Amino acid sequence: QGQWPQTRKNYGGILDWIGTMGPRTLLNARVAFTRFTESSYQTDVKEFDRGPLGFRNLPGRFLPRIDLEEYTGVGVGGEGLGVVDNTASTQASYNHTFSRHTLKLGGDYRNIRSNPSSSGNSNGFFNFTRAFTRRDPNSADNTSGSSVASFLLGYPASANVGAGNARALQWHYLALFAHDDVRVTPKLTLNLGLRWDYESGVTDRQDRVVRGFAFDQPSPLAERVRNAPGAAQCPACTDLKGGLLFAGAGGVPRSLFDPDRNNLQPRLGFAYSLDSRTVIRGGYGLYYQYRSQFGSQTGFFVDTPYIANDITGRVGVPELGINTLSNPFPAGLVAAPGASQALLTQVGQSISFDDPTNRVPHIHAFNLTVGRQLARDLMVEVSYVGSRIRDLSVGKNINAISAADMAKGATYLQERVPNPFAGLLPGSGFNGATVQRQQLLRPYPQFDTVTENSMSIGKTWYNAIQVIVQKRMSHGLKFTSSYTYSRTRERNSFLNPQDTELVEQPTDYDRPHIWVFSGTYELPFGKGRRFGANARGLRNLLIGGWQVNWDFAAQSGRALDQPGGLEPIASAKLDHPTPERWFNTCYFDLGGVPQKCLQDETPVWRQRPPFTLRTTPNRFSDIRVPWKPTLDASLFKTFRFNSRYRVQIRVEAFNAFNSVIYPAPNTDFASQNFGRIPDPKGTIYFPRNVQLGVKFFF
Repeated sequence: QGQWPQTRKNYGGILDWIGTMGPRTLLNARVAFTRFTESSYQTDVKEFDRGPLGFRNLPGRFLPRIDLEEYTGVGVGGEGLGVVDNTASTQASYNHTFSRHTLKLGGDYRNIRSNPSSSGNSNGFFNFTRAFTRRDPNSADNTSGSSVASFLLGYPASANVGAGNARALQWHYLALFAHDDVRVTPKLTLNLGLRWDYESGVTDRQDRVVRGFAFDQPSPLAERVRNAPGAAQCPACTDLKGGLLFAGAGGVPRSLFDPDRNNLQPRLGFAYSLDSRTVIRGGYGLYYQYRSQFGSQTGFFVDTPYIANDITGRVGVPELGINTLSNPFPAGLVAAPGASQALLTQVGQSISFDDPTNRVPHIHAFNLTVGRQLARDLMVEVSYVGSRIRDLSVGKNINAISAADMAKGATYLQERVPNPFAGLLPGSGFNGATVQRQQLLRPYPQFDTVTENSMSIGKTWYNAIQVIVQKRMSHGLKFTSSYTYSRTRERNSFLNPQDTELVEQPTDYDRPHIWVFSGTYELPFGKGRRFGANARGLRNLLIGGWQVNWDFAAQSGRALDQPGGLEPIASAKLDHPTPERWFNTCYFDLGGVPQKCLQDETPVWRQRPPFTLRTTPNRFSDIRVPWKPTLDASLFKTFRFNSRYRVQIRVEAFNAFNSVIYPAPNTDFASQNFGRIPDPKGTIYFPRNVQLGVKFFF
């Protein structure tokens, strides 16, 4: 992978036993062990002496990552990552057939140990923008300033040095199930099942993980800020609470999450033959997914953030208080305190944690199908397919100011007031004698953002009508044509941290129309065929055995993401979109002046003022990312020498028509490319690929 050599290795072993206990009973038991390793650490980048450039005391060995807003970055932020996963498992099943029943009982146990590691930005990451060299650093002006000039002056917009992380995780999985196929009548068959899944809480061998947030516990800073200067501007300072909790510390459980023990999953299916040519099938099933959250390691592997504006003016440019590249981290690198600081861990900085009471997501899946045989080799199916996914994980910043305070405007919120936390939040931007008022209006003002992840409140729903026409092989031809009309919606995120309700919108994978047409045609030439039926020997070898295969797909593009910072007034959909202008870009700026408009065009967007809430979803279903039909095709020629030996030559063309599928258009209204496909010659789909293959059958 370019500068990241990647190695993956899989090892495994299985011991399987099958025993019969009569003509109708079968037992099966197995034990297995698998091991997966992955390594993508830097091996082809030379170590670099960064001292002469001023990058001292950084933990990495290579040139730091330096990104310039208008140019391609250089350097390597981190040194790579790796993982070692071990899974030991055992399964057993009992199968018994009697009367009209086919019964299956069984269980599945697994012990999973995962050991991921990452170097993080150990070499350092520095990002330079136009901001410090604009005419007005506080305005979004893309016509002045230069990231190169900011770099030469040594003024990064953001930077950090990461300490990396490592984990030693373990959890257990247990499942029990029972399934019975019942032939009720010659026309009706039922499929009945029940499954129970259990996942233990994930633990870290060294308890290097956060386990929730102390919503109601008094902060150790409470007494020091209650009557400090500026406390009157800080409502939460009268009874300051909050801080991170750590697994296995202070009576907190070691597991990341509370175990979910009631994951019963009923399944029901049926098939009914209405007549000799018509069948009705349907079913319902409840399925639980696996956990995919492994907790935050805040406090154990700490990044050192860059503080652009040090109000004390000790370093950098005293009159501006800017820390320059010559000494970007004047206070040194932050040492990882582990759980020793308890509720004081990373005060003054952003933190995150997972909801320890979250539940395993589950899926309600259901369908109803009517199938009809139209001819001996032709059938059609019409289906309704649906699903409802519940308890999806959602994240939210729980430390945002209230909507009422936000409505007071930028002047009020950004005014600097006496800081009751002065000197109490070292290494942060909130440690000075004064601070912006908005920081003190947070529910937990001793922190920056506080993100609660893994809240089990998200949901999606899917509804679809599917029509399948299938022709079985006859006269050398078989094909399947499938059309799906669907709608996929979600409530899986908040528009604003102040919101109490999730926003409803199309999912990122919503594709209303999908048509797939695939098939095989054996050309009618050669012995026994329509043309050259009596051909023999060399003639038959040349004209016979030709076969054409195809796989054609056409679908809608995904819903377009809303431009950040704009609110819609009317639909921005164009009747004839082009790569140069995929949607209507005309908008009113904050002064009410139309921008990026064609002649006589009415604005369809309005720029949202600072400190105002969003009111519209993140995606619009009426404007979609470009997509084009694609075709994979192949031509096979088979040479048959006798009944035992044959050779097949294949010419295969993937994306045979070299369809160009454009990436999503630019949705940054401040960009000169707003509404434009970034690279009309580029594609997010692979170019035409033609390959030749030979297979020998014996």
